[in-house]
Amino acid sequence: MKKCFVFMFCFVIGQQILYAQTPEKMSQCSLRVGVYDNSPKIFMSEQGVPQGIFIDVIQEIALLQNWHITYVYGNWQELEQKLQQGSIDMLPDVAYSEFRDSLYVFNAIPILESWLEVFVLKPYKITSLYDL
Repeated sequence: MKKCFVFMFCFVIGQQILYAQTPEKMSQCSLRVGVYDNSPKIFMSEQGVPQGIFIDVIQEIALLQNWHITYVYGNWQELEQKLQQGSIDMLPDVAYSEFRDSLYVFNAIPILESWLEVFVLKPYKITSLYDL
């Protein structure tokens, strides 16, 4: 039986996604994912819909693996605290540090190797992988 967390490790390619839950709990495939404003990587739209490059990746994996995702919105500090308390299961776009590595499980393959900029003419916006 394939476990959901294995696919996250395989599909996720630059910044880190962090797991507070054990692989056994993640195999239940019902995940609470933290969302904060760091556009275009992760953010909440004006309509209250999670968006961004990390959300695109998570939603595609969730669709393929039949995961149920519940998004929890907050600022980064609130969400990191919720991750430590187990109130959320995953927090995308977390920089690696030895201290955080002692607390959490980081994916091995980054989603974005480095930050880059893409310029477009107004009124176009790039807020997801699909916009590229």
